[in-house]
Amino acid sequence: MEQSENKITDTKENLKLFVKNNLSKIISILIVFIIIIVSFFVWKENQDKKNFLISEKYIKAGILLGNGENESATNYYKEIILSENKFYSVLALNTILEKNLIEDNIEILSLFEKLEKLNLDKKNTDLIIFKKALYFSKIDQIEKSKILLNKLIEQNSSLKELALNLLEN
Repeated sequence: MEQSENKITDTKENLKLFVKNNLSKIISILIVFIIIIVSFFVWKENQDKKNFLISEKYIKAGILLGNGENESATNYYKEIILSENKFYSVLALNTILEKNLIEDNIEILSLFEKLEKLNLDKKNTDLIIFKKALYFSKIDQIEKSKILLNKLIEQNSSLKELALNLLEN
């Protein structure tokens, strides 16, 4: 019984001695840990605000487009694409393509390149490549379109069947 009490007392003394000798290190580690946690929450809040602002711009662009203000809507859609938001950038380019808001082929292709540089998941990346292949077909750059479609086929993309159908026609 006495040995057990001595062990507990020794352990407590060792712990007190350890804390006393390493107090500055312990405090430093705690401060760094707290700074990391606070930074994470500030970063997360900032990302949420950015996402909210981008979603508002997307809605505003849609309203402008509905009111026939194509140029203003196009500017908002380009701004969204340049923001590199993974969700709304893809939607913005889709709208630009569907509504023929930009006639300059070089500008459209540069918007495609912006999206291709985003770290999108495989399905969205394949969809962007597919849409780019369709766009190349539309502007009579058939060879470039075939290259992209073959790339989708070789990668066994979920769009492989569509790519094969387009190449057959």
